[in-house]
Amino acid sequence: MSNNKLKNITYLPPVNQNTYFEMLNEFDIGMFSLHSGHKTHNFPGKLLGYMSYSKPILGCVNAGNDLADVVNSAKAGIVVDSNDDQIMDCCKT
Repeated sequence: MSNNKLKNITYLPPVNQNTYFEMLNEFDIGMFSLHSGHKTHNFPGKLLGYMSYSKPILGCVNAGNDLADVVNSAKAGIVVDSNDDQIMDCCKT
């Protein structure tokens, strides 16, 4: 990312769980992205933290992953299929 000279991104080193939960208090949203090549359903553990802290969730999942339906139908956020070209083209701009 440093090659892109992005100034609105902060990378933090790994932290222990207690520090992570303290940080969750400061976050406005919870974000995640699963690799589009996954062939199985995945449930990132960080989503449990986002939900317990009532954070809106933004995410991308691999094709066929039920997680999008779970989050979207619960109105807990927006999760899209990373193989949906129409949505992903919109995100590139």
